[in-house]
Amino acid sequence: MSWVSGIQYGRTYDVRIAAYVNSAWQPYGSMCQITTLLVCL
Repeated sequence: MSWVSGIQYGRTYDVRIAAYVNSAWQPYGSMCQITTLLVCL
């Protein structure tokens, strides 16, 4: 997810997504959680 700034490994984020369809933004959907993997070096 390097194209999203500020994302950290090993964290859970609450997100809402809006789709861009036929040159128009659609309403945001319901919130869901996304958890990034914990990376150990």
